[in-house]
Amino acid sequence: MPKCNNIVIIDGCRTPVGCFRWSLSAFSAAQLGAVVIKSAVERAHIPSDLIDTVYLGNILSGNVGQNVARQAALNAGIPYSVCATSVMRSCGSGLLAVELGIKSILTGNSKIVVAGGTESETRAPYLVPRVLNAIGHQSFTDELVADAMHDPWTGTNGALGAEKTAADYGISREEQDNFACESYRRSKEAIKNGIFKREIVPLTTPDGDIIDQDEEPNKFNRKKMLAMKPAFKADGMLWDKFCCLLKNT
Repeated sequence: MPKCNNIVIIDGCRTPVGCFRWSLSAFSAAQLGAVVIKSAVERAHIPSDLIDTVYLGNILSGNVGQNVARQAALNAGIPYSVCATSVMRSCGSGLLAVELGIKSILTGNSKIVVAGGTESETRAPYLVPRVLNAIGHQSFTDELVADAMHDPWTGTNGALGAEKTAADYGISREEQDNFACESYRRSKEAIKNGIFKREIVPLTTPDGDIIDQDEEPNKFNRKKMLAMKPAFKADGMLWDKFCCLLKNT
């Protein structure tokens, strides 16, 4: 059985992080996943027929088709004989996929694993229950809200948990704003200096535009954003631009 310290991550890559309903909206989660799987295998210089299994994290699975990991793997040129498993863990599916890959190697089930995650929040559908009234109006459920934002036990937005944590630990609005602004500043500086260039796989949109940078950091306007009102409760401290943003990646 292999030892944990003999397991290595050979290489990795990602798509640009696209803004909600922006440039990467034309790509499905399976297509985005296929792009990075193909590029990661090529960068590692490993023949695809040597891969034993693929793990791919994904949360919003509505209307993506059966087993997004399998779709992405096949579209990336991985052989049909290679198993592919889709993984779901809120806010940690991609890392869980890596963890499962490590465990698969440790147990002797695999020698070479591809692991990662993919999501197109723009393409999350509106849902209608299959059991419908015979007559009358029907309401829609937003999969993005129901499956990615709301706590199923309390029915409230997950951001309210962050509001409570900030209040419990005495973290002020000013401290949060300064931290977020510094994050944006560092991101913009890293983009300007080409820090992310090697890890990003450029994408060409149906209109022919080449997207090779994360979209959100360059939209940042400190003065405008600091003037915004709280997004989740009237007396709250959080607003949407300083929370985890909706994205395609």
